[in-house]
Amino acid sequence: MESLRAIFEALWAPSQRPRTSFARPINRNEEEIRLIEIQPGGANEPLRCRLRYHPIKADYLTSEYRQWIASLGREFTLEDRLTWRKHRKELRQSICRYEWGDYFCLSYTWGIPEDLQEILLDGHLFKVRKNLATALRNFRDRPLPDGCLLWIDALSINQDDLRERGLEVERMRSIFAKAIDTILWLGFESQNIHEAFRFIENTAGIWHDTKLLEETLRKQLSETAPAVWLSLLKLSELSYWTRQWVLQELAMGTTKMPVYYGGEQTNWEPLWKIMWYFRDHRNDEWSDMISRLLQEFPAHLDEILKTVGSRHMLEFTSFHEKVIRADPKPSTTQLLTHTRYSGATDPRDKIYGLLGILPQDLSEQVRVDYGASFADVYLDFTQIWIQHDCSLEVLAHCDDGGSPSWVPRLQDHSPPRFRHLHSAIESPYCASLDRKAEFSFSNDRLSLHCEGVIVDTVDGLSSAVLSIDFRDENRLMPSRAHGMLQSNHTSNAYGGESGLREAIWRSSGGNRDLKGVVPAPTEYEALLTVQALENVSLNEWVEENKDFIVAGKPFKEYFSLQDTGNRQDREDAVERFTRCAWSRRLMTGVKGFIGFVAQQTQPGDVVAVIFGATFPLVLRPTSEGTYRVVTPCYIEGCMNGEIIEKLQTNPENTERQTITLI
Repeated sequence: MESLRAIFEALWAPSQRPRTSFARPINRNEEEIRLIEIQPGGANEPLRCRLRYHPIKADYLTSEYRQWIASLGREFTLEDRLTWRKHRKELRQSICRYEWGDYFCLSYTWGIPEDLQEILLDGHLFKVRKNLATALRNFRDRPLPDGCLLWIDALSINQDDLRERGLEVERMRSIFAKAIDTILWLGFESQNIHEAFRFIENTAGIWHDTKLLEETLRKQLSETAPAVWLSLLKLSELSYWTRQWVLQELAMGTTKMPVYYGGEQTNWEPLWKIMWYFRDHRNDEWSDMISRLLQEFPAHLDEILKTVGSRHMLEFTSFHEKVIRADPKPSTTQLLTHTRYSGATDPRDKIYGLLGILPQDLSEQVRVDYGASFADVYLDFTQIWIQHDCSLEVLAHCDDGGSPSWVPRLQDHSPPRFRHLHSAIESPYCASLDRKAEFSFSNDRLSLHCEGVIVDTVDGLSSAVLSIDFRDENRLMPSRAHGMLQSNHTSNAYGGESGLREAIWRSSGGNRDLKGVVPAPTEYEALLTVQALENVSLNEWVEENKDFIVAGKPFKEYFSLQDTGNRQDREDAVERFTRCAWSRRLMTGVKGFIGFVAQQTQPGDVVAVIFGATFPLVLRPTSEGTYRVVTPCYIEGCMNGEIIEKLQTNPENTERQTITLI
């Protein structure tokens, strides 16, 4: 008997050798994918999973599902997956669409590399990171409907096989789009945000009924302590939202994506609407209703203003809404703005993580190759993007640290040398109007020849407003590292003094209102008043640059008027300044243009408007007659096509030239 027991245990015990390869390769002719089946088990038992190989070609859809799609009488959309689930639920039938069953895709963050736990995968020990192990336990204890399987990148892709990894990444758009939905796993209970989930979940399923929603929110606000907004802030600042791949994964999900955080659960719609509408109001009935409610509960309003949600998460919600509604779809440049500040363990994933949401004819030209250097990946992608869009908008994402300088340097996480002139959800500029880009590449692919106009040469530079003093988050401290460099010329490109004053206050805030959506109202001229200097941030910066000469006059003398207008307009103008001024310097040009430029700008750099780019650029001349891109910039009088219009109406007085960027 003892010998039989030993044989039995030897046969059924898991292999103690860590699994290093998968049972077999994926059959791509059948559009096969690896899926994870979580085996039942008790709380104290090991996690057991099995790999399942299933095709997701249309040939394997059930006849019922194909007939249902045909009955729609229109093009199928991602949101129709919700309609199917509702339809089958009403019939009390399985939601499965494939002959073999169905699957969800899991969106999560990998977590700390050293924090590993063991699971059993097809009977072999397999190490996964703690966050994924916790998610798997959650779905073991709370199984998915109708026995649905899971696609999980860490398990469904052989991460040790670079070729397979590349091929699977290329088709991730298809894998996520063909799933029944995406599941968001935000993490486990490292932050106390249970109150936030309860607040969100109480509004689930009622956003279509404004009256009921208002009643529910009023009851919640009356019964919930204002501290709930701190809980919501913690939710918006989870590391999940900083992950590069999340944007693509969210875009392929529906508005009802399940959202988990440890033992808490809700769905995407109430989450993004609570986070968005209580942070940035819009012109719709929900915003109007929420504004009225907050006036009734001033303590909640005060707490909301103190605990502003993560901008990163807000951009995710904006992108998802645009993808779902396709009105308008996020542009390539907006996606790249977001990507620059997203996290990726592998710098090549800054590009590959966008393929699922870029225009399909563009993404299909990008070959995923984890054997290539990130420099080659970025160079190839930039050339493909320029040629696909016939645009040089990519230059708005470049700085002098790149090689070549006209290729975005995205591998650094939030590099201090670069800060875009507007966020991914603000309205763009149009420096070159609709003028088509004219460009070519050198034979070695390292030089970009483009057409444009050199507008001015940098003359003087104020000190830079660089860093935030965290003892007071609204106080910006001037940088001593980039001190004032005095102007040598007194030209004025804006006519009289009133035109110059307008150029100063408009450029100080990027000529946008507080939300960054429309041009700054004329009331923002209150920025140049004595009362505006009551703001510590503005006053310190002006004092440091009081003798900086702008068109022959000391800078501080432009702040001499008394404000007779609305105090709120002045405060909004100052707030907009503090958002735009960080890391930038006021520039004066030899020809009299002024604007705000990046801190690394130097006298002798030139300002150019390049055909096919929405921003003017600061360029640095080289001894060979070529230029390096320093950064985009804001130059008043160049942001809305004024230079292009002058070129079209008076070409002999506006010099067009070929500009070679290296």
